[in-house]
Amino acid sequence: MSIPLVGVGLEFTPAQPGVIYAVAESLYTVEPAGALAVVVGSLCLGQVDGLALRPPEMTLHGIRTSPSSSTLCCIDHCTCGASSLVTVPVGNMRAIAFSPSGTLLGATKEGLLLRINPETGDTARIGSSAGIVYSSLSFSPSGQLYGSVQPPLFNKDAIYTVDTTDGSTTLVGKTGDNLATLSIAFNARGELFGLKGTSPQENTLVMIDPATGAGSEIGPLGVSGLQAIIVRTDIVESSGSEGRELPLEYALRPNYPNPFNPTTTIEFALPRSGYIMLKVYNILGEKVETLLARDHAAGTFTVTWDAAGMPSGVYFYRLIAEEFVQTRKAVLMR
Repeated sequence: MSIPLVGVGLEFTPAQPGVIYAVAESLYTVEPAGALAVVVGSLCLGQVDGLALRPPEMTLHGIRTSPSSSTLCCIDHCTCGASSLVTVPVGNMRAIAFSPSGTLLGATKEGLLLRINPETGDTARIGSSAGIVYSSLSFSPSGQLYGSVQPPLFNKDAIYTVDTTDGSTTLVGKTGDNLATLSIAFNARGELFGLKGTSPQENTLVMIDPATGAGSEIGPLGVSGLQAIIVRTDIVESSGSEGRELPLEYALRPNYPNPFNPTTTIEFALPRSGYIMLKVYNILGEKVETLLARDHAAGTFTVTWDAAGMPSGVYFYRLIAEEFVQTRKAVLMR
């Protein structure tokens, strides 16, 4: 789903499922298997300190912070076009995250947790946690908020859960290296990634156990200065065609379960590689989610659609691949 921003001539496309994005003065993609950061392009706004994905569009949002205020911006991952959206009158706030329902939260180096209106920049205090120097926030697919910290001396590698009702924190554990975790990000499978390495150190990608906080190194990223990482938590994509013959024709199969609440699985088949789009519409024909919009390998695949935050009702999902178009009905029943 493209979100036009009136007055600046930019469009912001949804982040791609399964792709880890990283940011500094440029936008990068990170391949966990090879632990390699690949630059997409420079950002016109300069350094971005934190990243979040805004549902339901799943567009990239960033935060640029100073001691006195912070600026929320939107970033297009295809063109690296960026635009400042609103100024938030709170400084030292590099940690931001959108909840699954679309509420924007921010956390400061002073341990303050805030609710932020992304349209106006207005804030509402949720609470604070003494001694917590927030570095990043990330919601798990189940909706639990986690935080990493960047204190000057001790407990640099601590990972916390954060209560979104009062701002209190509970220690999950430590990654074990006594190095600050600049940023954390859950993927749709519930795996928690962490970004290590303050400049001029080389950045490293780690995997963190959400139950214990223990960390294991995936590998160095070949760059330094990265500030934040993010990945979608709403769509799980997997291939079921490895080791099998390719399908003979295009197909979009019935989702399961159906009715569902709040997740359902959509299976589709592609006899050859090419550009595809898989989108979801409401009963009025309005697009509510873009599940896929990219070049795709041939095979049989499944995508999990998480409709958390969507109202109950009838939805339609449509696959477009070359001249093939097929639409099916899904019923969200809460």
